[in-house]
Amino acid sequence: MNNPLIIPTKLQMSLKKVFAIINLHSKFKRKGMNNIDKIYAKLSEMEWTDVAVNGRRVGVKVKNFEAEKANLRLQEIEYTGKESKAHQHIHEQIVVTISGTMEMTIEDRIYYLESGDMIAIPPNAIHFTKVTDPQGVKNLLIFVPKQEGVF
Repeated sequence: MNNPLIIPTKLQMSLKKVFAIINLHSKFKRKGMNNIDKIYAKLSEMEWTDVAVNGRRVGVKVKNFEAEKANLRLQEIEYTGKESKAHQHIHEQIVVTISGTMEMTIEDRIYYLESGDMIAIPPNAIHFTKVTDPQGVKNLLIFVPKQEGVF
């Protein structure tokens, strides 16, 4: 007689979470919606805030959802043909490109992002973007710890 497979409790919990995510994802797929689409739809209901640098609009608008220690931001950047201002911050930032294309420069290394791509920006890394799609670009941004303000 074969011995049954014993799975440690922690692994059982991890597997349950994975299967729950798979089931949730397939539920959205049946409705024609994936998780990113659902998040985007929820954030789309919020009001836009124009980003201004030194009182000047820079072609970026955001919608911000804040938690206690992190925030999720929907960002739309207009096509200008120019690079954004190089900057850095104490936050780790994750960028998920929803639509459009752009170049993301992080510490002198250029990454080319298109719909579905993700990249993590380490804390204090100097970075900037250049939108390469004439239709602009839409991104989901995650900041940890929470970023106060919009830029």
